[in-house]
Amino acid sequence: MACIEKLKASDTVDERFIHLSKCIARNVYVLKRQLKCTYSKLPWEEIEFCLIAFLNSRTTDEGINLIYSSVLHKTKILAYLDRFSCCLKTESDNVKDSATKKLYCYPNMKREDVTKSISSISPEFVQLYEDYNAIRDVHSLEKIKNSIKLSLSAEPTTKEGQLVVIRTLQVCGEYFKNTVESPKLSTSTVEMLLSLLPRNTRQIIINLRDSLSHSKSSGKRMDIEKNEDPNFFKNIQNDIKKINSAIIQMLLKSKISVVKLFMQKILDSETLEEIQENITALNNLKLAKSTDFGNSITSSDDISEIEKLVKDLTNKMSNKTYYEKQLLAIIYHTLDIEKRKFDSLEANYLSGTLNCLALLKHFRKFGENGVRMLKAQTNRVLTTNASKEVVQSADLEDTLRTFMKLFLCISSKVSKEDEELFETLIFKVFAFVELRVGNVKWLTKFRDELKYFDKLKTTSSCSEKGATNKVMQSEHLTSKVSALEEILNKNNLTLQLALNFSTYESDKKIQAVVEMLLLDIMSIFKDLTHNLLSIEENSPVLVGSSLRNHLAHGNVLFDILQNKSSLSIVINAKKIVTEKIDHQKKIGKLISNDPIKLKTKCDQELKIIDVQNSLFDALKYGSLEEVKKSIEKGADLKARNQHLWTSLHFAAQGGNKQMEFF
Repeated sequence: MACIEKLKASDTVDERFIHLSKCIARNVYVLKRQLKCTYSKLPWEEIEFCLIAFLNSRTTDEGINLIYSSVLHKTKILAYLDRFSCCLKTESDNVKDSATKKLYCYPNMKREDVTKSISSISPEFVQLYEDYNAIRDVHSLEKIKNSIKLSLSAEPTTKEGQLVVIRTLQVCGEYFKNTVESPKLSTSTVEMLLSLLPRNTRQIIINLRDSLSHSKSSGKRMDIEKNEDPNFFKNIQNDIKKINSAIIQMLLKSKISVVKLFMQKILDSETLEEIQENITALNNLKLAKSTDFGNSITSSDDISEIEKLVKDLTNKMSNKTYYEKQLLAIIYHTLDIEKRKFDSLEANYLSGTLNCLALLKHFRKFGENGVRMLKAQTNRVLTTNASKEVVQSADLEDTLRTFMKLFLCISSKVSKEDEELFETLIFKVFAFVELRVGNVKWLTKFRDELKYFDKLKTTSSCSEKGATNKVMQSEHLTSKVSALEEILNKNNLTLQLALNFSTYESDKKIQAVVEMLLLDIMSIFKDLTHNLLSIEENSPVLVGSSLRNHLAHGNVLFDILQNKSSLSIVINAKKIVTEKIDHQKKIGKLISNDPIKLKTKCDQELKIIDVQNSLFDALKYGSLEEVKKSIEKGADLKARNQHLWTSLHFAAQGGNKQMEFF
């Protein structure tokens, strides 16, 4: 509460604001682990992720962070934190007499039910959930895309390449979750991406997603690894390509929404400085340099594929009714028109924006005329494409309505042999529409009328094999440790880790292999000490269950901590291969987070920031006496501020020659 009040007193998002926000994020991380029972009352994951995303957006104005900044701003974050702290105080009072065991249990509820319940009690969180879904989807899609890109470049016939592919399947399974404790990707997005996969690969990812424990998930990965089909991993690579192009297109749509936001800001700008600020933001999106966009803009080939599926299915059906024949005629006619007039709104926005950016380079030279030309071009791009969006949405709704009539008519006639073909057609049509209009209400309504999407939903449990016997566990552990030792030795990471760490950090494939092996090893151990991440330390290190959980689920808190998770991972890997570890024993030692120590650490760091800022102010205003006082208090003349300004920058800003020479 005290930190939030200090945040409210800050006029700008400066070093103090960022530091206090990090302190709050650390506290949220500690408290959410200690009060799991309150997940049905408080949006823990949502407030933590939005705060961390906001902090990231204020440190780097590029790529995904620019999308974060378009959704989140200071006023919003403060409002969310203020409301959250009030609700937290109430819930803390409610559970203060509860048994410790009860505090550590997540509520047995679906996330959809939890969000509805919390939103009805605290309507202020409705917008928080909307913002969270928008930016979390982008974050999760980026993670999946990067992992898929890595696996597509792996050699599927080698053991290392196969481990990279398995790591991608594990990442997909994790980020396809939308549970109370792990809300990674919205349900509609998950269902759409899963629908693009063939049945076998889809089921593999669903099984990994729905596994109820680390050991069960590890067992399923073991089954994948043992597959004897020589083309299995190559086929997996080909399958995940199908969702990769969809992910790229969805990320492009997110960037286009940011483009529209900043183009509107250009129209509303009244000064050259405001225009320049929005130009910089658009340039930071790096639209012209992206190599993904050309592949993401879907061609008429998708329409041809749907047309072929319709023909293949209906050709197998006999005794078509007159009504069914009419529907097919309408569908073929509509698809033919769509192929000939195919128009990508993303491509239009992209080319229009690039044209605007070309004008922006020179608009200052032309004064008021240049500004008018720029605004006219910007307005043309926005209005033209806005009207096209309305028309496209209406056309696609009519097309899907016709398809729905056909689906409902012929569903009873589809044989068991043709059911997979029918399912593929349904999924392909819905994915085609959703990639263009998003998850709009009428699309959701149509989807709910069909039973086929039910199998894509998260289940409360899934078929799990019995416990692996101790002999098999021991053999599997020995095999995994041996493989990990081999990969570390091969890359000179066992004896010369310090010398070769930078090479390891730049090699994403080797990292993926080490991560996969280490996750499997730590999932085999009978028990791990329940280490919380000791975030009150200056250099928190991942060990025990906190390391395993980070490997399995990811920990966004590391995005704002100074230490590197990759270093913790490879150090633990080295430790496992160089020391004999009994898998029946606990790993690590029990660490409890100390809130007093955490507060002391935050206060100390805040004092350092204040002293450093006093030095910069003294240099700026030319007070040599204050400069000396600040240095005596510990200020560093060689330090930089959040914008990478040095002491010389501040001295020069003040125009005092004595300060510059000092």
